[in-house]
Amino acid sequence: MAERRWTNNTQPQTLQIAVILLYVVAGETLIFGDPFAVQVAFHTSYRLIQLLIVTGGVAGGLGIANEKRWGYVVGTAVAILPLVARAYVCFKAQVSPLSFDLAGLLFEVALVALLLHPGAEAGRGVAAPAGAGAALGGPAASPAEGARRGGRAHDHQGYRAPGSCTANAPS
Repeated sequence: MAERRWTNNTQPQTLQIAVILLYVVAGETLIFGDPFAVQVAFHTSYRLIQLLIVTGGVAGGLGIANEKRWGYVVGTAVAILPLVARAYVCFKAQVSPLSFDLAGLLFEVALVALLLHPGAEAGRGVAAPAGAGAALGGPAASPAEGARRGGRAHDHQGYRAPGSCTANAPS
């Protein structure tokens, strides 16, 4: 049987933080209840929504940490639900989204941004095209590509491509 992980330190940092925030959202919802916007938007079934946020947050976090595609989908749905509820309440009441619970809005937006960030593609089960890391300013897909771009021929572990940085190479 495969080992289950609550967090995965081999994933991109954006996904690691998103997993922790999913657990925090689930725990906060369990202890304090739904955000105000969720209670107003789903006033008849907000207890069911609360249960979905708690179980979905934990399941999504576990799924992402264990590199399951469904975990990413569940986690993203749980992250987007409060934003949709907030937008609905603001539209119906004709108020600004900044007029109530600004800290909650910041956490909701941060969680969605972390999950949808392009640097988190590897953890989502989406194969990034060759050289996509280099196009986004990340490390080159290969040392040869880094040397061809005239820059980073080193990877994060100190590997130096043959013929790169020879002026500074130790003798």
